[in-house]
This record gives sequence, structure tokens and C-alpha cells, in this order.
Amino acid sequence: MATIRIRDIIPVTPPMLIQQKLNQIAGNPRRRFRLFILGLCLFAAALSLLYAGLNHNIWLTRVGTLLLAPAFVLCATSYVALLINRLLNFFQD
Repeated sequence: MATIRIRDIIPVTPPMLIQQKLNQIAGNPRRRFRLFILGLCLFAAALSLLYAGLNHNIWLTRVGTLLLAPAFVLCATSYVALLINRLLNFFQD
């Protein structure tokens, strides 16, 4: 006897796909928090290199500029994932 799954009866609608994608993005909040803190530290390091480069060596400014964009992207994406996780937990309860 074959088992009947709900997915066989109810087709996957776009809101269900959105919910699955949000769950995938917001998964593992501890990892996302660690990545957020890492991105924040890298961002602070990049800003300090930019400031130090103004007074000492131009190469520090270039390294800080190259580090600034990836640090910002890492911090922002992790923050958005944490926010989505909180919102999903809020609306599920």
C-alpha cells in the first residue's frame, strides 16, 4: 500500500515556495550570528585601516578599502538572515 503525502494532494504554490526559501535563508541562526559578528569585526578593522592609512601609509588605505565591501556584505546578509529568522519565529507562534 502506497503512502499518500500531502505534497501529492496539495500542489506547491508560490507562497509555499517563498516560505521554503525564507526557511532556507534563515536556517542555523547561531552560524548567522557568528558570521554577523565576524563581518562587524572585519568592518571595524577596515575602518581602522582607512583611518590609519590617512596618517601613516597609503597602502593601509587601499587594504582597508578592499576589505570594506566584503565585510559590509557579510554583515548585511547575516543581519537580514537573523531578521528573517526572528520574523518567522514571531509569525509561527
